[in-house]
Amino acid sequence: MLKLTSRLLAAAAVATAAIVGVTASPALAATYDTGHIDVLDVDYSGGTVTLDMRTYSPANDDVSPAANSIRLHPLTAYDLVVASSTGSWPCVGALNSTVYVAPASVPSGDTRVWPGWNTEDVSTANRPVTIELVSVSGPGHVTLYNMTGLPAAPSVVLSSSSASGCAKSSFSIGSTPHGHANWAFSTPGNYQITFKATVTGGASSGNVVYNFTVG
Repeated sequence: MLKLTSRLLAAAAVATAAIVGVTASPALAATYDTGHIDVLDVDYSGGTVTLDMRTYSPANDDVSPAANSIRLHPLTAYDLVVASSTGSWPCVGALNSTVYVAPASVPSGDTRVWPGWNTEDVSTANRPVTIELVSVSGPGHVTLYNMTGLPAAPSVVLSSSSASGCAKSSFSIGSTPHGHANWAFSTPGNYQITFKATVTGGASSGNVVYNFTVG
């Protein structure tokens, strides 16, 4: 049996206390911690591929991943209870562990950040677009996954997990240019995640570093 239960507010406070002493994030222009944001926003024009972040509130805008950050608050902490090691659950978290999740979608009124990807500014002729997870620097691993609901096993999109059979370093964005997944972090703290986008035809963004603070 698989069960994903929200931690209580008091437990969230404990999670906050647990990260005391973690090296502070570098000074950045802005931190995005609520609402819809396309973390992996790919633009292609004049032979140049750009990988940035697209915001939707207060306005649609492209912002620099290097100069800004994304934060998952302690209330994004979940207890992951895995009664079986089968399927892809170990890629998300270890048995009876706590993971920190930015969800693929949120109900009305929910202010948690929910990150996605976007290749709407890449012509059809230059799709699919390949997103590569180049490296993860931080206290734990990150896994992007989708699912249709418990007890279904998650479908891994990307993962830096060292668990057997979990590592997945790239995925393709094809005819559906805008999508979302759950972003799960195994440990609170500061992460620098390097991505690269390559369009059909071979043009690439090169390595782009993103800043995440978890907890």
